[in-house]
Amino acid sequence: MPPSPSSSHQPLLAIDDVSRRFGRRTVVNRVTLSVEAGEIHLVVGPNGSGKSTLARLGVGLLRPHAGIVRVGGQDPRTVPAARGVLGYLGHESQLYDDLTPAENLEFAAQLLGVADRGGAAAAALGRFGVDPASRVPVRRLSRGYVQRIALARSLVHRPALLVWDEPLTGLDAPTVEATVGVIEAERARGAAVVLISHDLPELWRLAAQVHVVRDGEIRLSADTGMALDQFRTSYAGLLA
Repeated sequence: MPPSPSSSHQPLLAIDDVSRRFGRRTVVNRVTLSVEAGEIHLVVGPNGSGKSTLARLGVGLLRPHAGIVRVGGQDPRTVPAARGVLGYLGHESQLYDDLTPAENLEFAAQLLGVADRGGAAAAALGRFGVDPASRVPVRRLSRGYVQRIALARSLVHRPALLVWDEPLTGLDAPTVEATVGVIEAERARGAAVVLISHDLPELWRLAAQVHVVRDGEIRLSADTGMALDQFRTSYAGLLA
């Protein structure tokens, strides 16, 4: 795992009273969230509630209009060491269409300063059932297969913090099972994990803190120790 960008103890992700607007619309409104090493946080909510914007703020892809975001105590928008411990999966794959799976990951590993680029790429692809010897360019692969490669790319440098937005999109049942296993393995390794997902039954088996976002605010926090049916009842009440 890459070293933390700060030697003193800090949450791996600290979102402190953060707001973000698009035009006159406030999409994230005074959200505070702290994620420590070895924790999984599941962020859920209806479409358009601000979940993906919150993720992009957390990894430094967007600037907050108010509040502070820190990764290991430092600003991911301005400090390369903070960005180096992030593994982000968004709605875009961040893959190059004309490169093979292994070429994509080796290039990412090079940018991230990984010493054994080929070995790291092969190991990350193997976790999602992708053949590192494949010479098929990404543009010729199915949406689900591209999702596997994008997941592997986010792990190629063994990041300390994972932020995955809808990681199970397009995956078949065996790959969903494998991906849930990878999430648990990353948590056991000591990584902090933030998941944005509608796939509650698949992820509820993980020991996770759960946050419901509506209208850009965290309206409810619970954990997966609560029965899923009970959580869904509380969730539905917030949306009524």
